[in-house]
Amino acid sequence: MLLVVVALAAPLTSRAEAVAPLFVDGFESGDLSGWTVVSGLAVQQQQVYAGAWAARGTTSGPGVYATKTLPAAQAELFYRTRLERISLGGTASVNFMKFRTAAGVAIAELYLTPTGLLGYRNDVTAVSTTSQTTVSAGVWHEAQMHLRVNGTASTVEVWLNGARIDALSTTTASLGTTAIGRIQLGENVAGRSYDFAYDDVVADTSYVSSTPTPTDPVLAAAGDIACDPLDPHFNGGAGTANACRERFVSDLILGDASIDAVAALGDVQYECGGLSAFQQSYEQSWGRVKSITHPAVGNHEYIPSSTDPPGTDAGADVILTGHDHTYERFAPQDPNRVADPNGLRAFVVGTGGKNHTTLPPGRAANSEVADASTYGILKLTLHPTSYDWQFVPEPGRTFTDVGSQSCH
Repeated sequence: MLLVVVALAAPLTSRAEAVAPLFVDGFESGDLSGWTVVSGLAVQQQQVYAGAWAARGTTSGPGVYATKTLPAAQAELFYRTRLERISLGGTASVNFMKFRTAAGVAIAELYLTPTGLLGYRNDVTAVSTTSQTTVSAGVWHEAQMHLRVNGTASTVEVWLNGARIDALSTTTASLGTTAIGRIQLGENVAGRSYDFAYDDVVADTSYVSSTPTPTDPVLAAAGDIACDPLDPHFNGGAGTANACRERFVSDLILGDASIDAVAALGDVQYECGGLSAFQQSYEQSWGRVKSITHPAVGNHEYIPSSTDPPGTDAGADVILTGHDHTYERFAPQDPNRVADPNGLRAFVVGTGGKNHTTLPPGRAANSEVADASTYGILKLTLHPTSYDWQFVPEPGRTFTDVGSQSCH
């Protein structure tokens, strides 16, 4: 059982205030001095996504690119760029993002085909995979690639405009064992014909969110999350249609740039919280947003003593809880579960992905909404004197719950 009490609107650290990433492009300095090697790439002010400057590579012959040597080699890295495809010609694909070792050996890259389809090349095995996703010309797109170098169990994930491209993503890639030491922007191979603009380039050890505009913080919450790797429904992390959906629920967070923080409401790793299980299951799904996660223990992480003292709810507005693998919203009530407009509103959000349990016959006192068939997250937008809530279901599901409440 887990109980998290939220005192609204307590300050949250927004993504804009988070620790600085490993590398940002430095284009706003008006030059490429932040990059280690520059060949043909230039900064300009005609094609810009944000700010005053962006990079542009135009060629019909030589390679046009820049590379950055990271301060330290990384076994895991997320790398993002904004990309505008101004023109693309010829018969060969054009790379625009590449991961290399510190010695310069290519590991993996993203490319566009002559017709604008997005593809990924494993440079270790020399195998290319092209998706059916088109990067249209004349508009800015956000491309992000995640590598975790781990031999034949390496991870590759690709997102375009916040949507995960499953055709280019896998947890069974063979990327060798040498860590990532350099990133490359643009195509180093000669003989291609293209005109690409780049902006908002970031590399970090966790998912790189879109830069939010100043606003009230948004909290995403759910518990009862990751399956045991030995669970027959685990399926290598892909889950089944109705169980072990932790990856798909975490994709909701990864694809939503408005979310500033994540409350993991306990029971985050089944059947017990062993390190190996965490590494194989939670780390590969919700672990992708651990930099903004504020976890709390549940009974699957720690079995409490029967003599533990009860907690107090003083000065709070909302209670968030997991344990039951369902979603349920309760009207404000007092500690004796008597409806009270000055009491605390409670949400049960045990919908993080593990599996569902059934709702008991007969609704509990003050229960307003309940669902036992949908995985998803609860988003709380915290205003100075009120809060909004929205239950966001995983793709393909329609159940939702929205509302607002004033603070005490």
